[in-house]
Amino acid sequence: MKKVITFLAILLFTLSVSVDARASGVTYDFELGQVSNGPYPIHIAKFSLEEGTKPDSIFYVSPYGVYGMHFYNVPYTFETTANGIVTGETTGIGQVTFWIDGIQLLPVDFHVYNVPPPVDWSDPNNPIFQTGFRSNGYQYYNVTAQTPEPSSLLLLGSGALGLVGVFRRRLANL
Repeated sequence: MKKVITFLAILLFTLSVSVDARASGVTYDFELGQVSNGPYPIHIAKFSLEEGTKPDSIFYVSPYGVYGMHFYNVPYTFETTANGIVTGETTGIGQVTFWIDGIQLLPVDFHVYNVPPPVDWSDPNNPIFQTGFRSNGYQYYNVTAQTPEPSSLLLLGSGALGLVGVFRRRLANL
């Protein structure tokens, strides 16, 4: 019995370490919105990017002295709403551009201007996105981060190892 428990503990630990070694970065969910005069959004665009993903192209905006980034082949969802009810929805693969003052999504030609983008510009080759809500009153974006799944598996593995230790101690006392 002890050999089986030890084998299972080693197997769980090995799986959690190997999965963690292949772990990708944090995934950020972006929601771009355009608000009407009332409290209801009329257009919403949603897409996700992983932290540290190298942009497909980087450009320099000379008057401002900063960079911009293009990400190609990004899956997105674009919704149109009226009084809080979705009246139309489009999904596709598009291009996301981070400018000095906002975000653009093509091919739906959706822009969020005059809102500082959620990007740490210190390394445009491996950008770090920042969570939070930004608004200029008429347009907004919201960025939330998802916890990477390998961390959950590592937590599960360490909990299982703790249970193995408890069972081994109980078996030793019998």
